[in-house]
Amino acid sequence: MLIYLFSFLYCIFFHYVAYRISNKVAKYILIFLPLLWLAFLAGVRDFGVGTDTEIYSKPYFNDARRAGGFDDLMNNNNVDISNKGYLFLNYFGAQLMSHIFIEWFLTELIILDCTYLAVIRMSKYYQINMALFSIIFLFAFYNPSLNLMRQTCSVSMCLLSFTFMIEKKRM
Repeated sequence: MLIYLFSFLYCIFFHYVAYRISNKVAKYILIFLPLLWLAFLAGVRDFGVGTDTEIYSKPYFNDARRAGGFDDLMNNNNVDISNKGYLFLNYFGAQLMSHIFIEWFLTELIILDCTYLAVIRMSKYYQINMALFSIIFLFAFYNPSLNLMRQTCSVSMCLLSFTFMIEKKRM
């Protein structure tokens, strides 16, 4: 549990510094580098840290590893596998690494990157203190995101999509 607290403090410190500097490249590095650590921390956890690791992680990852290609993924008739997007994420991860670590790492990386990218985009219109946002997000939503991986992934993507709606950018 102490590793999470130190990781949160590390992340908050970097985001506080990022909020104070004006160089955009340095700001993005200071924002996204700690997120990479948090995603890694989510990836190296053990089964049972987060209820989703015991419920659906293994079936998705095993089906993705056995898939012969994209067509095989889309025609997957496993009744336990209903989310094709999450299955595709697992397939992409299984191509990179054969350990389930990659599934948890990529899922958390998407959650964190989409959420923080949305906040950065919204900060153009609203005064958002990145360190304060990090305190709220990390202590209120990071740990639940380990339990609700697919749902939090969807919510973070919707949040990012919302920023495009605010900017009236359509595909």
